[in-house]
Amino acid sequence: MTDRSVLVLPDVARLRRRFQQSSRRAADRSLSGDPFFLHRKVGEELVERLQWLRCPPGRVLDIALGGGGVSRALAQQFPFAHVVQSDLAPFASNAGGAQSLGHERVVARPDQLPFANASQDHVVANLVLPWFEPFQVFQSIHRVLVPGGGFSFSTLGPDTLVELREAFGQVDAHAHVHDFIDMHDLGDLLGASGFSEPVLDVQRLVLTYSTLDEVARDLRALQLTNLHPGRARGLLGRAAYQQLIKACEANRRDDGRLPVTVEIVYGFAFTGTARVGGNNPESEIAVTW
Repeated sequence: MTDRSVLVLPDVARLRRRFQQSSRRAADRSLSGDPFFLHRKVGEELVERLQWLRCPPGRVLDIALGGGGVSRALAQQFPFAHVVQSDLAPFASNAGGAQSLGHERVVARPDQLPFANASQDHVVANLVLPWFEPFQVFQSIHRVLVPGGGFSFSTLGPDTLVELREAFGQVDAHAHVHDFIDMHDLGDLLGASGFSEPVLDVQRLVLTYSTLDEVARDLRALQLTNLHPGRARGLLGRAAYQQLIKACEANRRDDGRLPVTVEIVYGFAFTGTARVGGNNPESEIAVTW
């Protein structure tokens, strides 16, 4: 389990600037690639799971970071719902896109939601939790949900980027990968926040690359570059970089590809009296980009 007492989170102001920049890059059609391919893939799975809701929600809040929201998919899934999207980053860089979506958008921190108590029927948070203290986010979401309201989320588990974490561990003692909280701890925090019937499960995606440079490119696009306060302030020296390459090459698979694990945790819970429950099936999917 993750020790939350040593969980280190990035500075929010720096985080806001980072995701605002990513929104602008995503809006620039001259750029190749999809900087939110992981957010999109995980978000599609997250929204698809909502088809099992017994009663379609009338008011849905989509919590996003820098363009990784799922409001469009939510509006398609629940055509009669009032969908609101909140985002840490301002929307000015993509105002046209926001207008075309046809739903309300609000700039807000997920742990300080500016909505009235019991004002939302369902809240969805796609890959938001890695960047904030989860207990504070859960409390904020619980406050805005109606009694019996639902909360669905996806986040990154501690096995995310495990290959890079281990490789950098052979180079120096600095933090090069974010801290990601364990699924079982998230279940405990949901209960402590007032949620009931938490159900969590894990899916592991194995992204594969031909070179370490390709890995770095996608990490920058996904905004998984290092924001850890304990990170080194300078660049790796030539000798350290060669040591890193050697450590990564030791992980190269039989097919010649470098694996990068992304552990996705999906969660669902209702507001109400807290109690422990849920399932935790695990699966692994190999994905080549």
